[in-house]
Amino acid sequence: MTTHPAHRALAAAIIGIIVLAASLTASRVQAANVKSIQTEAKFISYDTEKKTIQVKVLKPGKRSKNKKLKLKRGKPATFNVNPSGSVLVRTSVTANGKRSSLEEIPDDKTLNIYWIPDKDDPDARYAKKIDMIWTDEELEARDNKRLEEARAKGQIKEE
Repeated sequence: MTTHPAHRALAAAIIGIIVLAASLTASRVQAANVKSIQTEAKFISYDTEKKTIQVKVLKPGKRSKNKKLKLKRGKPATFNVNPSGSVLVRTSVTANGKRSSLEEIPDDKTLNIYWIPDKDDPDARYAKKIDMIWTDEELEARDNKRLEEARAKGQIKEE
């Protein structure tokens, strides 16, 4: 019994898809196994064109295996960021647990940065998550400013 050429082509396509899916899954598992390093730092700047942030390191956290990624207390450091895309690929930014954006990080703000070696450049750092921690005084000042802006726009009436 001979097989039809169309059946052979279909079987080859199915095998190709299975091999591709297996290799993609393996690369995702490898990427997921990389543990992030937590670093505390003061925010300096965000470069939208280069998609990087510049910070001054306060607490470097654990050391990376790559010596080129070593952070030193009091020294500036650069992290690659991805401001857009799905939550799986972008740099997540939060302020007191609520979603925020890179543009909303104020100058000199203390951050917790969770980073890994960049998959495209192993000698660069990629910030997976950035947490802004606000003190009670900062939160109150921010809320008062928003309240005054809303009153000025007529969105809130004086009682």
